[in-house]
Amino acid sequence: MKGLKKLPLAIAISSVMAATAQAELKALEDEAMSEMTGQSGITIEMEMQAEVGAVTYTDEGSIRLEGITLDNNGGALNQTINIDMLEKSDLAAGPGAATKAAGDIIKVGISNMEMDVEVDAIRTGDASAASLGQLNIEDIAMNGTDMYVYALDGKKGIGVDAIINQSIGRVSFTDIDPNAANGAEDGGTVALNDIKISTLDMTGTEVTVIDGAENPYGTFDAVKVTMPGINNGSISVGGIQVGSATDDTYDQFNQTIGAVELNGLNLAGTDMYVYAPDTGSGIRVTQQMNVTLGEVTYVAGVLDADTADKTVTALTAKKAQVDGLIGTLDPVADAAQIAQLTAASNDLGNKIAVADKVYYKSGELGGTGRTGDGVGSVTLSNVSLTSDISTIAIDVDASNHLVIDAPMTNANITVGAINVGDGNLGGLAITGLNMTTNSISVYAH
Repeated sequence: MKGLKKLPLAIAISSVMAATAQAELKALEDEAMSEMTGQSGITIEMEMQAEVGAVTYTDEGSIRLEGITLDNNGGALNQTINIDMLEKSDLAAGPGAATKAAGDIIKVGISNMEMDVEVDAIRTGDASAASLGQLNIEDIAMNGTDMYVYALDGKKGIGVDAIINQSIGRVSFTDIDPNAANGAEDGGTVALNDIKISTLDMTGTEVTVIDGAENPYGTFDAVKVTMPGINNGSISVGGIQVGSATDDTYDQFNQTIGAVELNGLNLAGTDMYVYAPDTGSGIRVTQQMNVTLGEVTYVAGVLDADTADKTVTALTAKKAQVDGLIGTLDPVADAAQIAQLTAASNDLGNKIAVADKVYYKSGELGGTGRTGDGVGSVTLSNVSLTSDISTIAIDVDASNHLVIDAPMTNANITVGAINVGDGNLGGLAITGLNMTTNSISVYAH
């Protein structure tokens, strides 16, 4: 009976404890849910180092890439990707996802991307064929690029919005064959250094797969890419080099034949169709050309002042070391050595003078500051290229030759102004250009 008398008290205490625990649990749930609600996506930090023995594309003939390496300066490549899910209402009005998306949007943010790509051999044919050469792409970096991917409203396809900002330290092609008797000693190198692609706006791009009934250029299924336009992009190549010197040495400077910068790149809205007419006939790309450029500049030097500054700094330090050594020698007893070192110091001085003037800064392209600096330049302003619809054919034929056929119909090219330094040579217009045959065949010899 005593136990029964205590039971109501135990039940009361248990009820109070349960209520307290439930209240604490509720508070924890609310706090956790609040934190989870604030987490709108995921972050992926990736490290990867990979090698691929060979990749072969076979058509009538074949093209083969061997010894493919993906890394970061010999170690693992690094990349950070942020993925978020957005509602359509989260986006400001515009030509892309805010207008075209059928529902929610995937936002992919790419940052801290650092990568190198090497292809040891490129062969048109099997593994026994001669190699066209070796391809190296170094210091690929992409930072601050956001891409929005979504399903298209009313269409069976994908929409992509992106503004591309990317840099590549060096792209080099070397005429060598790792299977040849003399291997890496076989040929020379051509390289593009310090490549930058900035603000390449591709908002509103659509990718759909259509059947033959919808393809205006045949009865074949096709990938249709609709680009509303690329707006105000910029592409620059800091140095075009013929030679293999690297690491900002004077030899690399000496092998540079110039730099190119394209500003105000605009591509008007166009549809591009990619398809294969039948087996063994390669790939076809059909589109209409409508491109404008604010300015195209070629400079007989290098584009990046930082590269020049590194070279000048290194040469100056070396000259100071040589001059310092001269100061420690006896003018009589060491006269022969002093003469040799003096000649070396003078040579370094000449190299410093060259390296110090064979570059320019982008701000100098406006027609001022281009006289008397030791660097010649040619600038084409207000450039446009238009043409009727044309089809580019890419094929690997039975002889294992890579064949590119690119005819052009009713092309028009205009250049508003041609400037050599500060001097203006006038403008240029070419109209009604037709190239019914324009074929290139590439193969190893």
